[in-house]
Amino acid sequence: MCATFDDKITCWGRSSSDLAPNAPTDSFRALAVGFGHVCGLRFDDHVFCWGDNRLGQLAAAPSIGTYLSIDADSFMTCGVRSDGRIVCWGDDSSGQAHSLLAVP
Repeated sequence: MCATFDDKITCWGRSSSDLAPNAPTDSFRALAVGFGHVCGLRFDDHVFCWGDNRLGQLAAAPSIGTYLSIDADSFMTCGVRSDGRIVCWGDDSSGQAHSLLAVP
């Protein structure tokens, strides 16, 4: 589990030893916490992820575009981009992270 407090990221619990040392010093307006990975939505609306990358939770993190919101599942994260598209990355074993949809 991770949260922001006074512009600092604090992690605790089972995976905190892996997440806290790798947490960026950036400020975030939202955090999405999965099982061993965290993605943060910066105040400039860009996403940054850290932690476990065994299933692509970090490798495919979106680096282009801005986001309105993000949410994480155990091994994947999804975000609503500023253009209304939903982007998911990470575990795609059942096709769950393989979509780029427009939100009506």
